[in-house]
Amino acid sequence: MTNQPAPLRRAYRLIAVGIAFLMILSASLSAPPATLAVTTPSTVTWGNPQNVTGSGPKSVFPAVAVDSNDHTHIVYFDQDNGQLMYTNNVNGGFSSPSVVERGVGTGTDPDLVIGSNNVLHIGYSDAGDGIYYRQGTLNGASVSWSPRQLISSEGKSFGGRLAIDNQTGTVHIAWINNSCGDYNVFYRSRSASGSLGPVIHVRENGCKYQTHPRLTVTNNSKVHIVFEDDGNGKEAYYGRLEGGGFVNQNLSHSGTNTYNPVITTDGTALYAAWEEGIGVGDHDVEFIRSADGGQNWSSVIPYSNNSSYASFPALAYSPASRRVYAAWSDNDGASASEIWFREFNPATGLTTAGDRLTHLSNASDIASIAVGNLKVAIAWQDKNTGVFQIFDIQGTITSVSPGTSCDGTLTLTDGDMTKNTTLTGTIAPKDNCVPDEMQVSLDTPITPATPKVGYSPTLPPQDVTSAGCVHTVYVRLFKDGVGGTIFSDSIKVDPSEVNATVSAVNPYLAGLPSTYSQAGIAAVTDDGRARDGDPRYTRLPMFFLRIDNAGDCTGLASFHVVGAGQATIPDGGFAGITSLPLGSTNQRTFNIEVTDKVGNTNTFGPFTMYYDTTRPVFNGGNVAGDSNTRSVIRRLIFNNIDVTDTQYGHNGESAGFWGIWVAGANLAATPNITSSNPDLNWSAIEIPSAGSTFSIDWSLFSGLNYAPDQSHAGDYKIFVRFLDGAGNPSDAVRQFTITLAPGYDVPKTWLPLVSR
Repeated sequence: MTNQPAPLRRAYRLIAVGIAFLMILSASLSAPPATLAVTTPSTVTWGNPQNVTGSGPKSVFPAVAVDSNDHTHIVYFDQDNGQLMYTNNVNGGFSSPSVVERGVGTGTDPDLVIGSNNVLHIGYSDAGDGIYYRQGTLNGASVSWSPRQLISSEGKSFGGRLAIDNQTGTVHIAWINNSCGDYNVFYRSRSASGSLGPVIHVRENGCKYQTHPRLTVTNNSKVHIVFEDDGNGKEAYYGRLEGGGFVNQNLSHSGTNTYNPVITTDGTALYAAWEEGIGVGDHDVEFIRSADGGQNWSSVIPYSNNSSYASFPALAYSPASRRVYAAWSDNDGASASEIWFREFNPATGLTTAGDRLTHLSNASDIASIAVGNLKVAIAWQDKNTGVFQIFDIQGTITSVSPGTSCDGTLTLTDGDMTKNTTLTGTIAPKDNCVPDEMQVSLDTPITPATPKVGYSPTLPPQDVTSAGCVHTVYVRLFKDGVGGTIFSDSIKVDPSEVNATVSAVNPYLAGLPSTYSQAGIAAVTDDGRARDGDPRYTRLPMFFLRIDNAGDCTGLASFHVVGAGQATIPDGGFAGITSLPLGSTNQRTFNIEVTDKVGNTNTFGPFTMYYDTTRPVFNGGNVAGDSNTRSVIRRLIFNNIDVTDTQYGHNGESAGFWGIWVAGANLAATPNITSSNPDLNWSAIEIPSAGSTFSIDWSLFSGLNYAPDQSHAGDYKIFVRFLDGAGNPSDAVRQFTITLAPGYDVPKTWLPLVSR
């Protein structure tokens, strides 16, 4: 941070000056504050603070967001390694942080918002060289990030901040750069398609210093911004985008230095707060609102109006409780700053008392706050462990909109899954409430912008035309304009054919699972024949069937081998032995029908299998080993091989055999061994394009479990049989002796290799 230019240090005052300076300042400012009286009860029950980043690198500048499932997402800056980091608690606890981007350098103060379908949007600076935007798509707890998109690279650019219009998918971005000679605030929009609007100077003030922009968007898609401005003393300014430019006004009119303004909205009204520099060691947090979208503003409501040092306010609005939530840092009654919280009720104009949420050693600073359906999350940087780490606290909204709000349940007619692309259901209010309006949304969480319709216990038909398997219908009930808690029901919609992969192969084929989960396993036993062969052949009236789900929405239910058997498919698919269809020849051609859990079917095939129990006949030929007595790897040479088979050879296997079956024995250990000895370990070796002449490389140690040393010199007996595609071996055996001389070479690879 010490290498940043003076304007940047001034732009972020406490943030960019450096963490060490911030902590020294916070620790040195302490004064007993006055506490405001409780005027309205709180709607939030808080858990305990938790360290999100553990004892890792120095971690600062968190930004937090909560999705429609009440899962918390945090981005922050790993200052030691210059990395933009991300974590979430989708799986319950916070996941191990992951890197969004490396090498972003100093001055990266990221922002994070969540839009429709829980898409993540982040903005950040890369060492001041530009403001960048990235989009994150959730898959469970993991996120895939889009390539970064440059928003602005004029001058030095810092402090990118975002707001999203969920009605249009437009992301609104503000930042500061020094293109005019000093830092000023600029704005740009990014459409859902990724196109960028023009760069707009938010307030031209003779290029006097501006910083710390924050944005929000009301239901009429108006963009609202607050920022620090030095044009008329350091004041908190407000801007509203009208046409191609911003209409500005001074919010604070304080005559003292005003810092770190923030803004939020309930869709219509605006709420702003800032930090007022009353004097050295005495900063206050002030709050203000506009009921008419920024045309007129209330008088200031003090949130921390005492002699303590209160700084860095953050605001968020909760549709569930209809409250504005505020968090800030304050050294009220503590040796260092702690995180405080307060609620504002727009209906009454009353606030809760300030609530100190943390009691940690060292400084807790720079809070970020976000709200989901019934969850509030605050993240901040904390020096409790001796080096800055990211901390978080989770709050549950236990009191939703007071008065006559209605909650309810939705039950979709077709249950958990259906073929129907038109969804119907029943809406049932709770606690004898009689709602008069409701909001209904398909696959997009309800926002204040979702249109209201008259209440009906029958769900308006929802036509599912978008891609995807699982569809969710969201409902919120209203009574006298007061909304209840959002509820929903989900269903899998699968109107199309079955998506599966199906294979039918030799049940003795090498590489199949060692055990099968279905009936028929007893039929595949060690029958004294080869456990490999051609996938199209079988020596049993059965075959190995594998059926895997290839993205079928509702899951696979059953299969039917046309002309033979049928069975259910457990979750995860089928892998087992099933019967061949009957036939008058050894060639069996058949189809396999697969059905999913809502009755969709698909036919796979045709598959052709050959039922072959006949052994090949070895009519003659020469088989011998090479004369290299100094190597474990020996070449076995086959000349003038003549094999015939009445069953194998339907597909051009003119040589009459699929491969060979080889076994070896050390005659020093078993001098009288024969080919019928049960201790022989036979290896099936395919001979591609089998012909009358070929050779293979064979390790004399194959099947003998020998250590790769030089203690096994001597004579080896080699046995060879010929195999058809079903693994049937010839009765005739060729056998010969190979000598391995003392001092032989032991290579690292012993696998048999076919050569020409």
